Amino acid sequence: MKKIIYVSLLLLMSNALFSQDKSSTFIVYFGKNKSELSAKQTDLLKIFLKKIKSEEFTINTIETYCDTVGSVESNIVLSDKRLSTINNLFVKNGIIVPNQLSRGELSLPLSDMSSCRKAVIYYTIKSEKPVVEKKDKFSGLLTTSKGSAKVAAIDLDIQFIGGTATILDISLVEVDNLYDFMKENKDFKAFIRGHVCCKVDPLLSEQRAEAVYQLLIYKGIDSSRLTHKGFSNTMPVAFPEITPEDQQRNRRVDVVFSRN
Repeated sequence: MKKIIYVSLLLLMSNALFSQDKSSTFIVYFGKNKSELSAKQTDLLKIFLKKIKSEEFTINTIETYCDTVGSVESNIVLSDKRLSTINNLFVKNGIIVPNQLSRGELSLPLSDMSSCRKAVIYYTIKSEKPVVEKKDKFSGLLTTSKGSAKVAAIDLDIQFIGGTATILDISLVEVDNLYDFMKENKDFKAFIRGHVCCKVDPLLSEQRAEAVYQLLIYKGIDSSRLTHKGFSNTMPVAFPEITPEDQQRNRRVDVVFSRN
């Protein structure tokens, strides 16, 4: 199986941008042995493309993957076709993506096979707004004794566009906070948990957890220190959901830490 290697050059490029700039990911999923997107995933990508046109975005990289069903050779071909599908949609919208990587097989447990069949789009948002001051909500964890199997969940200020796994721009500073803590405290591992509002949707909750997971790996956190899972709408922080604000609070990600 191929090990996922994240290109260090991209990290250097993103660090060289203005301090206001934020890196994020957008993920779409393919069906089993499919190289074309479903209607739902196509609609989500169209929403993303509209967002690109309305704001100052730079698309850095497209990476495509597939599961381990079938031969290595056939999976490479399938991954290539998926890359072509995504790139063609960008080209039709006048967007040229400089880095296009067909990664092939991604090895995950059988229960997570659907999470392997995907395209991950890395992009940078240039914001003219003042940089939001970072707040360290994780410092209290440093008093946790080593060998602790689990630390109570910490809610992250990471929210999403309704019905998607696209992280709202205002939430990217929280991703930076989490990254900084993980980078500076290498004896901690993080279990990232995704949540949704309104109705049962385990796939979307999984995609939200994975969006944060992939972004931390892209920024440089080793995948061996990270796990993720979606919990649908089984863990609301606002219940009952009466207002749109309640729903937005439940479209979120939290994290459970353990310390080696």
